[in-house]
Amino acid sequence: MRKLFTLFVLLMTAGLYVQAQQFRTVERPDFNFEFDENARVAAHDASRTVLCGQDTNDYTFLKATSNSFIVTATDGQNLAGLGQYYPASATSPVTVTGFFFFGVVSDMTAVTTTIDCRAYNAGPDSLATGAPLTSVAVAVDTSFQGTFASIQYVANFPAPVTFTQPFVLSMENNTAVEFLMTTSNLDSADGNGEFLCAGLFNGNWLNGSTIGFGGGRVLDVDILMEPFTSFDLTSGLEVQGGVDCVSPNEVVTFEEAIVTEIAFNPIYNRLANPNSTSFDTTAIVAWDLDDGSGISGGNTASTSYSATGSYNVLAGVNVLGYFIACSDADSITFEVADPPVAGFDATTIDSTNKAITVTSTSLNADNVTFFLGTDSVSGSPATFVPGMPGSYDITIVAEGCNQKDTFTDTVIIPELASINGELANAVNVFPNPTSGELNVELINIAGQMNVTLRNIVGQEVLRTSGFNRVNLDLTGLESGIYLLEGEVEGQRFVSKIQLD
Repeated sequence: MRKLFTLFVLLMTAGLYVQAQQFRTVERPDFNFEFDENARVAAHDASRTVLCGQDTNDYTFLKATSNSFIVTATDGQNLAGLGQYYPASATSPVTVTGFFFFGVVSDMTAVTTTIDCRAYNAGPDSLATGAPLTSVAVAVDTSFQGTFASIQYVANFPAPVTFTQPFVLSMENNTAVEFLMTTSNLDSADGNGEFLCAGLFNGNWLNGSTIGFGGGRVLDVDILMEPFTSFDLTSGLEVQGGVDCVSPNEVVTFEEAIVTEIAFNPIYNRLANPNSTSFDTTAIVAWDLDDGSGISGGNTASTSYSATGSYNVLAGVNVLGYFIACSDADSITFEVADPPVAGFDATTIDSTNKAITVTSTSLNADNVTFFLGTDSVSGSPATFVPGMPGSYDITIVAEGCNQKDTFTDTVIIPELASINGELANAVNVFPNPTSGELNVELINIAGQMNVTLRNIVGQEVLRTSGFNRVNLDLTGLESGIYLLEGEVEGQRFVSKIQLD
C-alpha cells in the first residue's frame, strides 16, 4: 500500500477563539514523498520475536491519506502544541520510552528552536490532564534534504513511563519561533472522527472537534508520530458461566479473557487495523477445542462434545505490531460427563430408637446431601433420628458436572407391635398395620427364627424361616386380623397383625 504525501503548511489559529480570522496556507512542492507500510515493516523483520518487545507504533501513518503541517508557536495566534491520545489500562499497562516525530522550523522565522516532548495521563475527556509525567527537550531546525527521514526527530524520555490508564504524548512549542508539526491530512479529515489529536492554546488542551480552521474544517487529524511502546500479552482462557463440566452434546462457550486494548485494538495490533495490509481479525485468536475443528476467530468459541471424558482446550493470542510480533497461549482441561441421577435406599429402620439410615444409590454424582425437614446430612450413608414413629419424606440432592438432581421418597418408622411370649422384648414386627409387606427381626439376640401366620379362625396361611430376620409377603390375602407365631431356639412369641 503506497500513499503519496503532498506536504503543505496551514498557518492557523484556534478557530474556537478567533472565528473570523483568514488562515494562510503555504504549500511546499519540495515535500513530496511516499509511505509504504510493507517496506517500512520489512526493514525491521529481523528484529521480530515471539515476545512482546518494544514496538515503534505506526498507527497514525496507516490512517493518513497524505499529510499537513500545523504551525505552532506560543504567540497567542497559533496552537502552542499538539497531543495524541493512546489507550492503556490497569489490566493492560503500556510502557513508553519516547517517540519519533516529524516537522521543520518555518523558513520565515528562524533556523533552530526547541520542542518539549512530554507524556501525560489522559482524563475522561481524552485530553492531557495534570502535570507531565516526563519531558525531554528536542532541538529542531529547518533542515530538509528531500526525504521524510530528514525531518524526523527522536524524543527519548529520561526513563520509561508505564501507563495504567489512557495517556497523551505531546509536542509543545513554548517559543515564538514557528515550528511546523506534521499531521495527517486536515482537508481530508484523516482522523476519521476519532479526534485522538488535541491542541494546546493559551495553556489549555482543547479537543480537536472544537478547534476551527475556517471552511467548516476542524482538527480531525492525527499527529504523524511513532511512539516506542511495549506491553505484556497474557492469554487467559475461561469458560463462560464459570463451569468446568457439561453434559454430552451441551453447547459450551470458551472465552479468551485478554485485554482488548492490546489484542483487538488497531492502535497496537495491525491484525485489528482495517487500514493495514495485514488486517485479519480471524488471526488474532487461534483455537484448538480438542474436537477436531481447529478454528480461528474472535475472542470466543463454542462447541459441543458427544463423548464423555476430559478435553484439553487451547487458545493462542497473536499481536502483529508494527515492528514486532508476539503471542501467548493458555489451556484448560474441561470435563464432559453424564448428568447425575439421584436415588437412595432406606437401609435401616430402627423402630426401637426411632431412627432411619439411608444410603445413596445415585449415579454420576460427586456429592450427595440428604434432607429431612430442616435437617441435612452431607455424604452417604446418612442417619436421621425423628424420635417417634410415622411417615417421613426424605430427599436426596445429587450434584455432578455442574448439575443437580433430586429424589424424594417416604420412609415409615412403624410402631412396635404388641408382642407376647418369652421373646416379647426381643422381636420387632413392622409395619403393623401393613398393606402387604411384613418384617420380623430379632433385637439384641441372634438365631434361627421360624414364623407362622394364621387367620382369625386359626388356619395357617403362611410359613417361613430365616436367620435373625424374615420377610412375609401378605399381598393377595384378605384384609383383616391375623396371628403371627414365632419360635427361636425353643422360645416363643405371638403378635396380632392388622392387614389393610
